[in-house]
Amino acid sequence: MTHSSLVSGHRIETGEDSISCAMMEHDVDQGPTSFIEAFPSSSPFSSTFNGEAQEMANKFTQWFYDLLNELRDFGPQHFWKDASAKISVHRDGSVCSEDFSAVENGLDVCSAIKNVVLKYGIRFNPNNCPEGVSGDMDPHGLVIIRACGTLHNAATCCGVFHQRFGLIRDPLSSNSWKIKFTEATLVSKTVVNELPRLTHMEQLSAMAQS
Repeated sequence: MTHSSLVSGHRIETGEDSISCAMMEHDVDQGPTSFIEAFPSSSPFSSTFNGEAQEMANKFTQWFYDLLNELRDFGPQHFWKDASAKISVHRDGSVCSEDFSAVENGLDVCSAIKNVVLKYGIRFNPNNCPEGVSGDMDPHGLVIIRACGTLHNAATCCGVFHQRFGLIRDPLSSNSWKIKFTEATLVSKTVVNELPRLTHMEQLSAMAQS
């Protein structure tokens, strides 16, 4: 038996056991409640800020994908209530894509991301080197984090990904950082010859969305 869930106009078919069993399995152990331990303390205009923003990006990337891969405490509490998301899944060499999106609804954003992971049975392995993760902050406090890496199904590398996040502090939640928006491009590949880099993956994402 399958259940069908609708996230912003896109119907997702999921096995009855896949979501319920995954949630029951991971409800036992509670992961971190928020991303608060690695935020820049300097002003965006200070000489040390760029280094701190990059350090934040490194820590956030490790934290986010560990959380997502294990599905531990991966819930809407990590997103703004009006968060948005767009996820595009491409087959290598195909111009067509399967798109998942949610607009101004943090609960739907969380559900869309979970559904992609569970539907394709994938795990994310980010490239944590400087060429695979970057962090910047604008004068208004919006932190932009970009990450890329490989996708895995069981022990097999099955593709590459590029993801972009926008983070803003939530003063009503201990001033912790929460995800305001995210955009991701996932590309299935039978062979991955080299570790993905942001410069190449951003070009790939631009072509995929054009």
